[in-house]
Amino acid sequence: MTTKEVPGLNDRALILVDEMQRCSAELGIKRGSVVGSRVIDAGIDSRGGLRAGLMTAQIAMANLGTVSLVPNPDPSQMSPAVAVNINHPVAACVVCQHDGWVIQEEETGYKTRGSGPFRAAYGREELYEIFGFRERTGCAVGVVETQSMPSGALVHDLSIKCGVQQHHVALICVNPDSLAGSVLTASRSVQWTLMKLHMLNFNIKRIVSGYGICPLGAVGGGLNRAVGQAYDQLIYHSKVTLYAVGDDETLASVVTQLPSNTSSLYGQRAETLLRLDQDPTCQIDAGLMAPASVCIQNIETGVCHQSDM
Repeated sequence: MTTKEVPGLNDRALILVDEMQRCSAELGIKRGSVVGSRVIDAGIDSRGGLRAGLMTAQIAMANLGTVSLVPNPDPSQMSPAVAVNINHPVAACVVCQHDGWVIQEEETGYKTRGSGPFRAAYGREELYEIFGFRERTGCAVGVVETQSMPSGALVHDLSIKCGVQQHHVALICVNPDSLAGSVLTASRSVQWTLMKLHMLNFNIKRIVSGYGICPLGAVGGGLNRAVGQAYDQLIYHSKVTLYAVGDDETLASVVTQLPSNTSSLYGQRAETLLRLDQDPTCQIDAGLMAPASVCIQNIETGVCHQSDM
């Protein structure tokens, strides 16, 4: 079940799904239904757009943070950046936003990754054993990054795994090679940092808030290129500030291990490491999936710990 601090993760996200449906025409998305569930096309057969990506990113983190477009931190670059401001970062980023659910349909070969609070309703990933986050809910809201819409059989299977009726499932389907998909990926700067902290065996419950900024990657060159461009922005240009409690010694030690330049693969382009055309759920080295720079501020002592650029 969910923590007392953030009850109703799926209900929180559903509020934004309702808003997306009401504003579908201006967002450039398509409303649909698959076996009674609500399925929104945000960049597959629809054009989607930046606003659709911003709302989808907030849905992925159960509306526990704000996502906005801001000027690029590099003044020589004209493309905007995505800024995220997150409270309850473990619930928002690890429990919900992390795309840790591999979703597949063996009969058709359909395979993708799922993020959003419906992961907490499913609750079978290893992370949920560690953090104890599971949610009994009347609805299941998820985000799937895919280039094709899910089948009725797949949606039915998801409803069973989440313990809800089919008509209480809501899915936002996003093509990574779209503006909405680019925004969604750029919104993961804080989430990537928390997952790197977890990989380093740091107690991420010590992180009480987070802010991140990441420039948008280019889209339109195919799946591998689009995801590679988006990942490169996270790896080589994103900046994250975390607010923590506890002792400064461990914070000073871990912050130097966080940036992407600690990976042996640093310097390579993500596109060359991905094979999404062969496996849509492919991921690159976990150590490389980290921001370019990190600052951790201890809100109890006032000390700021900065990684080297």
